[in-house]
Amino acid sequence: MRKLAFALLVALGAALPASAQSQSVAAYQPSWIGQTMVVRGTVSRFVQRDVNGEPYVYLYFKERPDSTVVACSRDDRWLLGVLGVADFQSIVGKTFEFSGEIVKGTCTEQGASLWIWQRNQARVVAAPTPPAQTRGAPAPSQPSASSTPSVDLAAALGPTLVWHPEKERPATVLKSDIKLIGPKKPDGYDGLFGEAVCSKNGVSVNFKLLGNTEPGPSFESYENSDGEGFVDVDVSIDDQYHVAKGFLNIEGVNLYVNSMGVLFYEPTLAARAPGERRLEARTGTELDRLIGPLVTAATEAEIAEGLRTSAGPLTDLVKARSILLRVPIHEGYKATVEMNPQEPTLHAFATRCLAGFGAR
Repeated sequence: MRKLAFALLVALGAALPASAQSQSVAAYQPSWIGQTMVVRGTVSRFVQRDVNGEPYVYLYFKERPDSTVVACSRDDRWLLGVLGVADFQSIVGKTFEFSGEIVKGTCTEQGASLWIWQRNQARVVAAPTPPAQTRGAPAPSQPSASSTPSVDLAAALGPTLVWHPEKERPATVLKSDIKLIGPKKPDGYDGLFGEAVCSKNGVSVNFKLLGNTEPGPSFESYENSDGEGFVDVDVSIDDQYHVAKGFLNIEGVNLYVNSMGVLFYEPTLAARAPGERRLEARTGTELDRLIGPLVTAATEAEIAEGLRTSAGPLTDLVKARSILLRVPIHEGYKATVEMNPQEPTLHAFATRCLAGFGAR
């Protein structure tokens, strides 16, 4: 399904930047650093690596076996969508083109980094069109229609998520196939990825939006006085409805309006959180007698609000037959997602995570 979904993004209009005058990575000079250029190279290998919780991917080039020119992105799945391929193995041996500023230190410590953070910065260059067949020469074999995988458009546009263990962290992280959402645009559909993470507070279910244009799609959100961003998510668990508060991803001063998560909380959270906060606030002096009750009261109020606006208890993710989420998109519609909690992969994952908290 993942391969078909990425094929859909391309077939339904994924735009790629037009070529400009380009340089081969073989011609790399230190003077490239800081310049905005178009650079091409033949992909020789790739490395996917977790860097501070983010799924980085690094592309290396045949013309620079010394790794003095390396391309990278901090989101491997997003880059697959940009390139219009299902996996990175499929671009090994092909010509990769980067358009943007050459930087230092991001992808490699010993030369030029091709840092990919916008859709129009990267593409796989198509092979030249072969010359027309001459009379008497054997025609190259062509794939039959039956050998070409058909795209299941209905499944890709449907609400039900299909889950897979993440390769690097299969016990604690699941990834979903891409879903195509919203009305079809001239350049295709928007996409949505799902991720489930077993953490110390329960299972966090995160969603990231992917588009074919800049700026891409974003969640309909609002901010509080502290600069935190929130998304109101309609949640229906076996036809019991409530509104959950989704949290936009924030890193430093950056608030990402295309990435947010909701929490299915673990059963002991309300009981253990006040005690943990009291320990954090301890001074080892007589002030603890005054501070302790205040911390407890504040924490209990915060936890109560957090549980009320969560997606629900983790037991719901284990026992429910259906969990339907309707997520507001800034472009004026709501994306409907069926978590599919009784699907074997997700059910086993949630059950295992719940058991880790001593619950059944």
